[in-house]
Amino acid sequence: MGSPCNWQIQSAHAQLKRKDVITVSPTGSGKTMTFWIPMLFNADGIMIIITPLNILGEKNEIEGNLFRIPAVNLTAKTATDVVFKEIERFKYRIIGVSSECILNDPWFRDLFKLSKFTDKLFNITVDEGHCVSEWGDGFQSDYGELGKLRWLLPSHITFHVASATMPPHILQDVQNKLHMRSNRLVKVIWSNDRPNIHIVVTRIENSLKSMQDLDHILNFESGQPPTPFMVFVNGRDEAERLAKYVRRKVLQHSQDKFVWFHSGMSTVFCLAMIEKLRKGELWGVFCTDAAGMGLDLHEIRLVIQWRYTKSLCTLLQRLGRAARDPNLEAVAVYFVEGEYFDDDKPGKASKKRKSALSSQKASKRTKLQSTEVQPITHTGSRTSTVTGCAWISPNSRVAAPTIIDAIPSMSLSSIPTTAGSTSASQASQAPPVRILPAGLEIEEYEAFAMKTFINAHGRGFCRHKVLDEYFDNPKGTSFSPDVDPSSSTHWGSRHWREVML
Repeated sequence: MGSPCNWQIQSAHAQLKRKDVITVSPTGSGKTMTFWIPMLFNADGIMIIITPLNILGEKNEIEGNLFRIPAVNLTAKTATDVVFKEIERFKYRIIGVSSECILNDPWFRDLFKLSKFTDKLFNITVDEGHCVSEWGDGFQSDYGELGKLRWLLPSHITFHVASATMPPHILQDVQNKLHMRSNRLVKVIWSNDRPNIHIVVTRIENSLKSMQDLDHILNFESGQPPTPFMVFVNGRDEAERLAKYVRRKVLQHSQDKFVWFHSGMSTVFCLAMIEKLRKGELWGVFCTDAAGMGLDLHEIRLVIQWRYTKSLCTLLQRLGRAARDPNLEAVAVYFVEGEYFDDDKPGKASKKRKSALSSQKASKRTKLQSTEVQPITHTGSRTSTVTGCAWISPNSRVAAPTIIDAIPSMSLSSIPTTAGSTSASQASQAPPVRILPAGLEIEEYEAFAMKTFINAHGRGFCRHKVLDEYFDNPKGTSFSPDVDPSSSTHWGSRHWREVML
């Protein structure tokens, strides 16, 4: 377990003081520790953890039991009358559940009427809490309805929301949806910047059907096993298609080293594949968000996002699977269709984008208020060899992080990046200027932010600056890979922001 960081202690302390808490920290920083620490100081308390994916519920069950906190994850197979009776008899102190189950299963409504249970219920923890906003108005509408639990539970039951991706507009939406009252809300916010992940954005030059652009990165001609990698896609069919494409590129005896999985497959299968990847039995996986949130794979040194995704939150969650060990560095490659680059020729692609944006506007008309996003300066300590920018110049090996040499399948010179940067001295002298405008409708703002991120270097600034502004990262709280992970200063215990509203 090691020594907890200050921000973990702050979150746990606020929970123990019976406050509603929002905890924001980088991917891989140990947010689940803010689940277990309060339980260690709460001998007979019960915590309900709501997760968006069964695979995360399984992970929490395993971790809880490792800390000797009896845990169960309710799924279609385990949510039986026998298990419910065991919960009622207080056999488990950690109860993992989906939003659909906790809101719609009549057993929970009956359970919440029992004072003997609610007296022991410590809090409701919402893991990957950004999903309350991002998924709550879409395909998992139950996530957006979790605020109804306020009316089913006694008033002393508090909520804890944890996430790595909470830009101001999503954070505000989560607060509203969960009815988090200002007189007992504490936010423990740490910058989600990951400077040990070096980001490359590259244009898809060949047809999407051919998938040949992957060959620039995943080159297996040497016959040597590549560094373990993950490729994220936006749909189930594409995960299978890309995996089969790569299988055709390697010798037959190596084809089973590459697999695909998604939420349509069983949790048992997904967990088994992740464990094989962890052990080095697999070389690469092609997946959707079934593996995009919350899972720790410390040896992943290369992550690829295939094709444009409209959400910076989604992108950061996926790229955040890389370099979970803060002493490692990794490369994240974002393959994007040409139509999203500034130098793309106007035509059908542009009209297509405008049409898609117009249809999105019809679904949600909420505007970002200018008071929600304030001007900030570029934040974070950058100690990598990339001199303050997460970009890799194809013409300058000096600027490239040492991780490149550890990835035999990657040819740095073959990656067509959008070059151009601002020197550190120029950046430090320049007054803070907002990159992202306020006052746009949410869909417009998201599209603007993503296009700005994609074209950042062509416009003369670092992509980390876009992320810092989009997520409103607190100044001076960036993770430094030079810090000893066993130290109490690991993951920024010296710098945290606690806000009582």
